Amino acid sequence: MRKHVRRVTRVTPGTNDSPPAPPPPERVEAEITPPHGWRPGELLNIRNAGHCYVVTRWPAEYDPQQPQNAMIFDNPARCQDFVSRWYARQHHDPRAR
Repeated sequence: MRKHVRRVTRVTPGTNDSPPAPPPPERVEAEITPPHGWRPGELLNIRNAGHCYVVTRWPAEYDPQQPQNAMIFDNPARCQDFVSRWYARQHHDPRAR
């Protein structure tokens, strides 16, 4: 009676015949700059305007007559990213405890 032996071949990177996968594209995003006079870490007022998100300094509300005092985001992920970076620990004032 013969035993059936199965061969196992290990595949190491660079030994297969397929070309290497291209590196993922670098994520390039335009730097989002807040209006003049805004200081990182201060309170923001964020509103869903239906087709976009509007960010103003607390306690101000969005005024269509003065759009330079607000930031408008068409993409909710970009708005969330801005708010996360705005309240990042690097801007935390230790005196605020």
